[in-house]
Amino acid sequence: MQPAPIITGVRPLHIPSGNTALEVDQSTHRPPEFPRSPREYVPFPDDEIQIQMPPAVPQSPSTSLISILLPLLGVVLMVGFSAYAAASMSENGSIPPFAFMSLPMGLVSVGAGLFNHFNGRKKYKQQLELRRSTYEQYLAQKSTQLSDFSQLQRFASLAAHPELIQCFEVAEKRTPTKLWDRENGDPDFLDVRLGIGESPATFIVKVPDPSQFQITPDPLEEKSRGLATTFARVNKLAVVLPLSEIGAAGFVGKRDALVNTLRAAILHLAAHHAPNEVKIVVLTSEKESGEWNWVRWLPHNWSDGRETRFFGNSKASQARVMEYIENILKQRNNQQVGREHNESLPTPVFVMIFADVTIWRGNDALKFAPVLDLILKNGIDLGAFPLFISEQISRVPKACKAVVD
Repeated sequence: MQPAPIITGVRPLHIPSGNTALEVDQSTHRPPEFPRSPREYVPFPDDEIQIQMPPAVPQSPSTSLISILLPLLGVVLMVGFSAYAAASMSENGSIPPFAFMSLPMGLVSVGAGLFNHFNGRKKYKQQLELRRSTYEQYLAQKSTQLSDFSQLQRFASLAAHPELIQCFEVAEKRTPTKLWDRENGDPDFLDVRLGIGESPATFIVKVPDPSQFQITPDPLEEKSRGLATTFARVNKLAVVLPLSEIGAAGFVGKRDALVNTLRAAILHLAAHHAPNEVKIVVLTSEKESGEWNWVRWLPHNWSDGRETRFFGNSKASQARVMEYIENILKQRNNQQVGREHNESLPTPVFVMIFADVTIWRGNDALKFAPVLDLILKNGIDLGAFPLFISEQISRVPKACKAVVD
């Protein structure tokens, strides 16, 4: 069994104070009604960007100074030997001019060799510089293209998971294309924004593998792979918790921060999901009831027939809510309404905030054990998604597939 992933480094969200249009009308005790319009999608970039490898390294000149100067040394030795021989044969010991006739030819030959050598080295350096500048210009163009794709992904992410203040504005204006815009079956149904962070790029950056016979690393090839690595992840994105995939999750940390995080998560759920498809359940203690009372005015906190409010702040009200949900889940389980691959979830789904640790730990937890066991084992198929709040990770149920720290 793989350990549950721990999501860290998430910037908390600021929650404005005041009422919102998501609340039930307190005068009529009826939820807001308005026609839902087709959803406006901002597509995520899924292009494949190919980064070509740099041109082949130009061949370095093979001639060396030693190979050029050796003939000159031979000419000098030959001239010296000829001069010595001629002087020995001469009666007065003078060196005849013909002994030096081969020296100019040797000097010309060596001079031509030196010219070709240094000229070849110069052209080689020019070719290296042209290769470097041309490829770096190409990488700069690719970097701009990848930066644009990163910005597109960032825009799409924040459009699908906006800041909390934007959720309040959408709720107050009741924007038809944005309020309750997600439906059961959408890929982001039950995705909950937790904050801002980085995620893998939705676009693909491909770089050819280097040659396995390469002995000396090519700095330009390393730059191309470095560019691919830089854009493999995109920052300043909305970090989301995909409840429809994870099922059960734990929230661990300081109590005030946890309450703030869950409050933001609830408001995001309420803004993006209709109350006939998502029910928000809060089970808390009497001591902390004041932190959660505002949830009671959300239409998502009521059953469809409005005979039950999914808010438990005492042992009696907790038992009543759990019994109501248990009956529905057992009915779904008996009817085998489990979700198969690519099928929609049974609705309404129940997102359950367990803010009272005694519900799942301690002696009082025994009466809830059967329904908790059902939720933790088959919650996704039955449409129940528990979120457990605890200050210690050791108190989070082992069945949680993700822990937000």
